[in-house]
Amino acid sequence: MIRVKSIVFLMLFGLSTLICYSEHFTVSLWLHSSMFSKNKTEAISELNEKLTFYKEIGIENLYVFKIIKSEHNKGWSFLKYILKIAHKKGLKVHPVITSGYKVSVKGKIKRNSDWLIKDPFGKTLPYLNLSNPDVRKYIQKKVKKLLKYNIDGIHLDYIRFPYLSSREPGDSIVSILIRVIRTVLNYYVPDHIYHGTADNYFSYDKKTLKSFEKYFNKSGDSNTNDEYVLKEWRKWNAGNVTLLVKNIRNTMKRSGKNIPLSAAIISNRGFAFNSLGQDWGKWSKTGVVDVLCPMIYSNDKDWFNERLQEVLLMVQNGCKVYSGIAIESSTNQNTLEGVASQVRIAKKTGADGVVIFSGFSLTEEFGEVIKDEKNKWSTNNQSRTK
Repeated sequence: MIRVKSIVFLMLFGLSTLICYSEHFTVSLWLHSSMFSKNKTEAISELNEKLTFYKEIGIENLYVFKIIKSEHNKGWSFLKYILKIAHKKGLKVHPVITSGYKVSVKGKIKRNSDWLIKDPFGKTLPYLNLSNPDVRKYIQKKVKKLLKYNIDGIHLDYIRFPYLSSREPGDSIVSILIRVIRTVLNYYVPDHIYHGTADNYFSYDKKTLKSFEKYFNKSGDSNTNDEYVLKEWRKWNAGNVTLLVKNIRNTMKRSGKNIPLSAAIISNRGFAFNSLGQDWGKWSKTGVVDVLCPMIYSNDKDWFNERLQEVLLMVQNGCKVYSGIAIESSTNQNTLEGVASQVRIAKKTGADGVVIFSGFSLTEEFGEVIKDEKNKWSTNNQSRTK
């Protein structure tokens, strides 16, 4: 069932003027372990100081990147200490799993180089191929390790294929030569790949392509034109990412922990699905995730409002939406008023909260803005319920 408050938006007031409030407006923060010293004593002091600040400005959830020892290389358990300090201060810690982010090709990944994406021209890229069953099992094992700790949730970031610019034009000599060689060797590759119609970076390694061919032939569909095959290729890869999300969810359930699964998403659903294999609409519909965090990183208030409302209209089955707001990112450099206005937009459009990107740029000045906006919401909400 589509979110009731989104339907109310359209029926009563229109998208641009309507105000709809969640029962509780949550403020969360994307945090990185590299913000803190490698020295344990210094890091503990820094954690106490920072987390006290976060609590004072109204932050409730910490989505923490590179939280386990093999990722941050501090030589001690950062996860253990951030959990201890955060829980003492009433903050919740959600380790971040970055499935589709660039990886270091070493250790287990180096020993299993077939886990990595191959582009259409045979070049190996430092990104895990989420359509490979062994890769999905590898990520699940990471989740299992995290569940041994008293964590408050799991957060998925880069739960998709990477978005990279094409290295070779579709009709280049190299492209044509590869097509001829692979045709002679009976190496199945959908024809559309070499005509520049696919703006994605799924993996074109032999194992993956053979798996797709088996899936495609099993369907019994006789339609093999390029556009149809491309559609099925995208659908199949997106289905594999969704399978990973479901596997993570099931792993969490089997652990006996009743904790939420959240995911950072690309707000443009069509682009996310077709180019990156991220079918977040299906995730919300099937209830596989509890919270979606659309990353709407811009100083443009109208664009922020438009993107957020589109997400809210598509989210189903009681899934919450925490809108991602960037203080500073690769696409924007926000202002105090900009952040304040985006928090207000998130509240007015019916989002359940916001996630601030990131701990690196969250200064005291921005913290005061967030605190003021959350206090205004609390005051307004109390007056409405009297």
